[in-house]
Amino acid sequence: MSIAAARPAPDLLRRVVRLQVLTIVWMSIEGIVAPVAAWTARSPALLGFGGDSAIELFSAIIVLGRFCSKPDSAVAEKLAARVACRRSPTNLKDQQPIIRLARSGLNALAARGFYEV
Repeated sequence: MSIAAARPAPDLLRRVVRLQVLTIVWMSIEGIVAPVAAWTARSPALLGFGGDSAIELFSAIIVLGRFCSKPDSAVAEKLAARVACRRSPTNLKDQQPIIRLARSGLNALAARGFYEV
């Protein structure tokens, strides 16, 4: 029996969905507050915290979508795996545009006096 074929109890499924919705709300708040606080405090660490919140928000949305789909949906499982693998830090070839964007963003912030290099 595969893992995808196992059906979770309805109560457990409701608790997982509630927890994921709470996580999405919390990460959305963090994703808004952290960049504003980073700009106010001129703190790249807070900016990084906001970026981390955005990544956690993205993963929470993927998990919620997976639990809201049919338990035996191979299509949903493949989509979740494909999206998660695309965003994996081990796949550095696909990450080059993201790395360039992050570097250019940091350079722009340094040029405006947001932080010192």
